[in-house]
Amino acid sequence: MVTRGHLIGAERERLIAITVLATALLGTACQFEQITVADGRERPVVHAVLNPWAPDVAILVERTLTGRVTVDDDVPPNRNDPIVTGGGIPIRYARVIVYDERGDSVVAVEDATSNSDGRGAGVYRFRNRASSRDPAIPGLPSLPILPGATYRLRITTVEGDTVTGTTTVPEVSTVAPGTGTRFFNRDRDTLRFFWDAVPLSHRYLVRIESPWGPMFLFTEQFETRLPGTLRNVFQNNFPSVFLPGFQSRISVAAVDRNYFDYYRSASDPFTGTGLISRLDGGVGVFAGVAELYSYNVFVTANLDDPFEGWYENVAPQSDGIAPFTMKLFIESEGGSTTFITGEHYGSPDVAGGPLMGLRSGNRLSVAFLESDISDTLSVFVGDIRGDSLIGVVTAGPLSETLTYRKTTRRD
Repeated sequence: MVTRGHLIGAERERLIAITVLATALLGTACQFEQITVADGRERPVVHAVLNPWAPDVAILVERTLTGRVTVDDDVPPNRNDPIVTGGGIPIRYARVIVYDERGDSVVAVEDATSNSDGRGAGVYRFRNRASSRDPAIPGLPSLPILPGATYRLRITTVEGDTVTGTTTVPEVSTVAPGTGTRFFNRDRDTLRFFWDAVPLSHRYLVRIESPWGPMFLFTEQFETRLPGTLRNVFQNNFPSVFLPGFQSRISVAAVDRNYFDYYRSASDPFTGTGLISRLDGGVGVFAGVAELYSYNVFVTANLDDPFEGWYENVAPQSDGIAPFTMKLFIESEGGSTTFITGEHYGSPDVAGGPLMGLRSGNRLSVAFLESDISDTLSVFVGDIRGDSLIGVVTAGPLSETLTYRKTTRRD
């Protein structure tokens, strides 16, 4: 789920640009009066999406950033602590209740109160009793999230704020959608998805997980086509969505009006205004989403350059920190630097995963990843000598000199 409760992504960059512009103006001005700008008015920010197929429901409750509290932007992102590591201000100890149309209710539990490490401040969770996709989460209260049902949200904070909202989940089939796997050559393939109309839905969401972050689009149609050349318009410099060697999860879901209006609108970086929010007493979204199906896509590409292809370690491994085999692709080129992506296999510690690196002349640096760009297992730095790669693999205090030689393997 894309979080807009605090300044993220482009909003942070807009704020930085405004600050730089203000500094430049001060440098050229003759005289300015001193003005004290009052702190903005804080409001609760809520992000809650009900999905009948999800094993649990997470409700994020935080405050708008007004300048009153200093946040640490240097904390590494952590999916178990999304508000704090995302630079937000969590609202602790709130009473978060979801009611169904029969009058039954559930009080969500804050992650930080149940996790031994204290992570998950401002994240309130309950179990979806109707979901059979994953095992039940122990210790959590539950409420069934059903297709076509209407739900009410009520949040009361210790500061006295009250936030309420209502949503209706799109009326999809009562059978959970299946998942699949596809192999996708981005140089020659186009992904095509078709689905039937879903009652009580306002739009259809197509979401693509890429190494740079998610890309999503809304459509009123019952089909979509995704070419391999697709670019991520939500990231700087519009990078490729599909990177050879990586996996991308693609999902299609029916969404209600609350979800569509909120995520198609824009947020003012200071006040949060401009967003289309149907919550009373706060800003954010309380929405219904029903996934229709999803696919894990294994991305590959043509091997057009002599450098591209499979490389195998020709010496036995002593420390087990380097893969036996890796496949390298030229993802893009710019000036004297070539961006490399690919995949690796055969490490004693991890069966396989993607890789990412840079080539400058005959110098090559590659990071072997576990699953995405935030999980580096080890790093190879070396030279390209004919059909061989000679260098050092490092993982923490361990290092090993290795030679990889190109093979004639085809797939």
